[in-house]
Amino acid sequence: MMAENTEVKTRPILFSGLMVRAILDGTKTQTRRVVKPQPNGDMRSMVRSTDNGGHWFFSNLPKGKGLFNISGYDCAYPKCPFDCNQLWVRETWQQIYPLGTWDHVAIAERPVYGNSHYRLLYAADHTDKQPPRWRPSIHMPRWASRIDLEVTDVRVERLREISADDIKAEGLPSGHWDEFSDLWDQLNEKRGFGWDTNPFVWVVSFKRIQVQ
Repeated sequence: MMAENTEVKTRPILFSGLMVRAILDGTKTQTRRVVKPQPNGDMRSMVRSTDNGGHWFFSNLPKGKGLFNISGYDCAYPKCPFDCNQLWVRETWQQIYPLGTWDHVAIAERPVYGNSHYRLLYAADHTDKQPPRWRPSIHMPRWASRIDLEVTDVRVERLREISADDIKAEGLPSGHWDEFSDLWDQLNEKRGFGWDTNPFVWVVSFKRIQVQ
């Protein structure tokens, strides 16, 4: 439980439309993201710092990969991108004016400044219809986000150590490794972190916060 008067730290996180729908229906409560830079060894090379904010660091990265001296040891100290209390979701979206061509669609309406309003569309909700142009998730501002997540746990492990229960928590009810590995490769193989490379990943557990 978070202590009283503790500052709430929030950071953005990107999700695909498929994963947004899984979050909204309550089946996705975990996500895995590649640790950068990657260590060159097994789990024993991974140590949790006690004098540097409790973050992970790695003792055997190649030279020139962000080496720092911690407690007398030369070790890499990659910053955890999930060192926060909450995440807000960036997803593919669009904004239109109230009298636009999409006014007949049941969509969200949020105040922006003063009495002005934008109507917001989210691609995850409209897989069968396309507006003239979707805006990439990376360009979603904080005010347009409709999903807030409370971070409940962060750990580091090898990708292929994922369990069937964790696959379900990733939003895939089947719990099948083949289904998860195919989805993972669609997103990460071209970046050099395919299923077969078995990279170290941040495992982030979360629960959805209902936005008022």
